[in-house]
Amino acid sequence: DPGPPRRIALQALAILGILVWVVGTLRGRNPLRGVGTVEVSLLAFISYYALSLLWTPDPREGALELATVIVLAVIFAGARYAVLIAPLLATAGVLWLWYELPEVWAGFGNENFLTEWLLIVLPFCLASCFTRLKWLGIPASLGCLYWLAFVSNSDTVKAGLAGLLLGLAVLLWINDEGFWAAVLIQVPINLAFFTGWATSHEVVRAVAARFEMTFNTLSAWIDSPFIGWGAGSYNYVYPLYGERHLGPFPWADTTLRPVNVFSGFAHDEYAQILMELGL
Repeated sequence: DPGPPRRIALQALAILGILVWVVGTLRGRNPLRGVGTVEVSLLAFISYYALSLLWTPDPREGALELATVIVLAVIFAGARYAVLIAPLLATAGVLWLWYELPEVWAGFGNENFLTEWLLIVLPFCLASCFTRLKWLGIPASLGCLYWLAFVSNSDTVKAGLAGLLLGLAVLLWINDEGFWAAVLIQVPINLAFFTGWATSHEVVRAVAARFEMTFNTLSAWIDSPFIGWGAGSYNYVYPLYGERHLGPFPWADTTLRPVNVFSGFAHDEYAQILMELGL
């Protein structure tokens, strides 16, 4: 759910992409070129998303989300043909915005969101360093790495590093390098616990809060598993299930106090999609 500045930027980018497509079509290009399984799947997803507005308890929020999904689908349909240049240009723009607008974290709103985005885009930047786009990929990669290493204080960086090590361990395991795969997993885990980081109050609290919201979100999904609660229903429905985790875990706390405070989102995209749209 992007804020107004990002929403305007995304809409402008989508409109620009549509205009480029229209101009190309008017010049005699095949308007159906590139339409395949991905585009058909996007259209089916958007159609079901719109259909779910019929049963959502919050159709206005659902309509706003639907508009955002359509914009993102248009951008994705065009950007996937420029899988390297698009993230490089986006990275350059985000880092420039952070330099100009550090107080709003380049429009992301907080440090964690910006850190997560840079972690997602970093592999694309690194991959471009081995292509003809290395003239842009190298500075973009260095910018991401500098920000993550020396600017960000978010624990998301450590989680991203853990994900990278896990991915490398899986590759090693697939290639029959079980010993080194175990080393890559065991050494960071031991360091995290021996240094006290994994059991620190901040980390335990963050993990517990996310587990709580995921558990309660899935509890809501179980009550409507096939069609979900409808687009935009999360903040309307979640307060009804905000203390379900206290059943199996009566000793636990409640993150959202009072329980009618909106969490905004579940901090777990898979659980939230299941809850809103079902199977």
